[in-house]
Amino acid sequence: MNQTSTNARIVIDGREFLPKPRRQAILATVRRVIASVAEASRRWVFVTFVQEEHMRALNQKWRGVAKSTDVLSLVAHEEHDGGHREAHVDTPLGDLLICVDVARRQADRLGHTLCEEIAVLTAHGMCHLLGMDHERGAREALLQLRHEQALLHAAGVDAALALINRNSDNSP
Repeated sequence: MNQTSTNARIVIDGREFLPKPRRQAILATVRRVIASVAEASRRWVFVTFVQEEHMRALNQKWRGVAKSTDVLSLVAHEEHDGGHREAHVDTPLGDLLICVDVARRQADRLGHTLCEEIAVLTAHGMCHLLGMDHERGAREALLQLRHEQALLHAAGVDAALALINRNSDNSP
């Protein structure tokens, strides 16, 4: 992971679902989180903000879960060469789908801003795009927690807000 800006190619859709007074700050924070990921250098990351009904349908389609969620990470298919994964320059890393409605409720419940919550969800989703999965056990959860914290710190967001940190079973 790199603490400096990369040349990640970031495409953001669904801006209209973000509150207008905070929209630019939220988008800048999302860009800072993604730019701090060295593995995203010269790769495409697609971020889409959605409303709850749409997220529910997406979660059903991709995970078979008939309820809304805060963030979905959809890893782009990478070419395979002799069984080795190849991350090619200018290819997609994947998609982050962030539910603004769920993010707003979580931010309100936890006492921080929507901008901070979306930064947390972006960092969490990026970790999944990089192949980390906190559901594979305590060791993987700790690795993902550390990575999320580093991404948040690099983006100027309180690292203690990391999503993995919210579950006491996964805390270090």
